[in-house]
Amino acid sequence: MPVAQLLTSLPDVDPLRFESEKAIRCFAGQSWQWDGVRFDMLHPTRASYDDETVKDNNRGCVLRIAAGKNVALIPADIEARAEQKLLDSNRAALRAQVLVAPHHGSKTSSIPEFVRAVDPRIVIYPVGYRNRFGHPHVDVEERYLRQGSHVYRNDRDGAVTLHMGAAEAIKVTPHRATYRRYWQTPLMGDAVPDPDEL
Repeated sequence: MPVAQLLTSLPDVDPLRFESEKAIRCFAGQSWQWDGVRFDMLHPTRASYDDETVKDNNRGCVLRIAAGKNVALIPADIEARAEQKLLDSNRAALRAQVLVAPHHGSKTSSIPEFVRAVDPRIVIYPVGYRNRFGHPHVDVEERYLRQGSHVYRNDRDGAVTLHMGAAEAIKVTPHRATYRRYWQTPLMGDAVPDPDEL
């Protein structure tokens, strides 16, 4: 897929910045619309790039995507400090039906106040199989489950596809449940959850 522009908070010397001919810094206040879908950058502030006390993780681009009343929040690798800043500056914008868990569900992120403010119906943990960091942390998992969120994990569910229309319910399609290998097909009588009923 051709990339015309890359919005990033990566340091200027990071090699990934050179993957795009036009890499620019993300910052709160950037917004655009595409095919009726609104995109709003909620974090970081422009001033954070000059603040050496801010860790790279806490300078992550936090993107809010809204298709009508359906909202997804993608908060990159932010941790507790950045989550608190978002709560202090823009709490109302955090409410979302879908949340990609901050920092892969690490124990340094998803503070209780943030989880309550977002109140996601669906949480996706972008984690690798047997990742060395042990993400997601069990306390974070419990926090979202207590909130009533339905959880997906890339290491267990594979790619998670979301269909979000302006007037439709959000449809979630976990790849592994939908496109099983023949040896993963359950025996007759075994229940397989229908992704449309989640």
